[in-house]
Amino acid sequence: MEPETFRASHILVSDEETAKKAMERLKAGESFAKVAGELSTDPSTKTKGGDIGYFVKGQLIPEFETACESLKPGELSGIVKTQLGYHIIQLTEKKAPHQRPLEEVQDQIRKQLAAQQQQRQVELFVQELRTKAQVQIKEAPAVPAPASNRAAVPSKSPNS
Repeated sequence: MEPETFRASHILVSDEETAKKAMERLKAGESFAKVAGELSTDPSTKTKGGDIGYFVKGQLIPEFETACESLKPGELSGIVKTQLGYHIIQLTEKKAPHQRPLEEVQDQIRKQLAAQQQQRQVELFVQELRTKAQVQIKEAPAVPAPASNRAAVPSKSPNS
């Protein structure tokens, strides 16, 4: 199964007043990408017109995801407050959960099954080695401790 997937863009600002000004510009018809490029404080999306890319539920901040779930593609959210600041979100795309066709996933399934088989073979081999192993513990002979840790230093006579 492929989970529900979202693609969104956002404008992130640090205060509500700036978020309100951004919203006014968007309602007046300015492009989302232009406003995001000028006002957004998110360096990873600012240069891409605010585009976050694709994500599934659980990857982003809950408030952000909740706002995306309530939007239709092309719609703008209101101002959404999160721990990062104030967002204005535009949902770009929403893909419903769907089952991927066998043709699309069969190579992935084959690789996964082969890896599982290989792991089982390794585990059996290690288990066999353990049952055949003969472990002997030999105690090392006691090593006497040195009598003195001081190095012998030749004495100098005052006449030298």
